[in-house]
Parts: sequence; C-alpha cells; structure tokens
Amino acid sequence: MDWAEAVVAAALPRAVPTPRLRFAVEAAGWILLCFDVAPGALPHEPWRPHELTAALDMLAVCARELTPSPVRGMPTLGERMAGRCETWRGLERDGVWGPVTVSGVGAWERRHLDRLAAVEAVWDQVVVGDSLVHFDPRFDNILVDPATGTARIVDWGRACVGPAWTDRVCLLLQSDLGGLDPEPLLGSVAEPERVDAFLVALAGYWTHTAALPGPAHAPHLRERREHGRRATIGWLMRRWTPALA
Repeated sequence: MDWAEAVVAAALPRAVPTPRLRFAVEAAGWILLCFDVAPGALPHEPWRPHELTAALDMLAVCARELTPSPVRGMPTLGERMAGRCETWRGLERDGVWGPVTVSGVGAWERRHLDRLAAVEAVWDQVVVGDSLVHFDPRFDNILVDPATGTARIVDWGRACVGPAWTDRVCLLLQSDLGGLDPEPLLGSVAEPERVDAFLVALAGYWTHTAALPGPAHAPHLRERREHGRRATIGWLMRRWTPALA
C-alpha cells in the first residue's frame, strides 16, 4: 500500500457510500489507514438479487458523485493497465505471449484473433472518461447492510480516472452472477464499441494472468482470474455474434 489510497479516500465526497477515512500514519515502513466501521457483511456468491441491486445502486451513486473526479493527478484507466493488455497482439504477432499460446486459447479467440488484436491496440484511446472509478468492485470489496438494504464499497487502492460504467462492467465480471446475463444489468452506454474495447482489454489481461501460477499468499487468485476470463470472453462472444452472423 502507498499513500495514493489515503489521498483518494480523504477526497471522496461524503455522499459516496464508503467508510470515512479518519486518519493515516506511517511507521516502521508501514502505512496504516483508519476508517469508520462499515455495517453489514459481504454479499453472497452467486449474488442474491437484493444484494446485487444494492451494489448496482451503490455504483450509480458513485458515478454521480465522482464525475468529474474530485481527485487531481490520478492515472487514467489506460495508464493503470499499461503493459498488461498486450495478449492478443502478442499472439497475433508471435503466436505466444508469456505462458499463453495460440493453440492454448479457445477456438473462438483463434477465429477472431485479428479483430481482438486490432481492438486491443486502441482500447486505451477509446475507453476514456472523467469519472473517478474504483476499478476493483468485486463482491469482497462490498458490504451490504441488512438493516437498510444498502451497500458500501471499500479499498480504493486501484482507483483511476475513466468512464463511470467501467465499474459496473468490472462488478458484473469479477463476481458470480449465478448464470444471469450481464447485458441488461449494464444499462445503456452511448457508444457500445467502447464496452467492446474494454471487454477485449480485460479478456486479454485475464487470459494472460490466469495462465500464471497463483501467488502463495493468494492461492485462489488464479481461480478468480480464470472466472474473469471465462465471463469476459462469454460476454464478448454474445456481443459480437449478431454482427458476425
């Protein structure tokens, strides 16, 4: 952890549904952030309908309150992911990208590799915006208060600037929807190709990281990455199928 999360947390408007930062100190090489206690518990997986509704409502409030970003000097979404979204181009150019090979990806990815690579090359120029986004709204960064039915989000360590809707995409991909179609839950986006570009970037990132060994301190991380890869590829396939019919 560095001071960036403390800077973001301290600058969040009070209307943002997140615990308030009380203080931050550094001692003996450690940074300690002290927040208010957030009532509630982690949502269930697969999502229960009322918990998912609470989480999506919470992100809608964040989108309203954090556009434009109240924090200056934050990296953009593209800068946050710099060097991490090169899988499709690497596979098209060399047939291999780190631990990933062309023969190791799915048949659909192989058939559309040229399109995936072309979109990946420009995704960071397309997926732009002026909202402060959390960029890690997994189920385990959300607390749902059973007394009020409202949700709060924690852990702003990956915050950056981009389109507000990207947090909804990340939420729908990083947690188990129990078979629900994410498309109706996303809502309308003015330019659908921007969603495609974001999905292409995330699919490449998770395809690469899911092929890496899981770290010893987080043995289930590889499973999470594989879940993200499958969910993202599946959503992208459904979005692209009508255009390719």
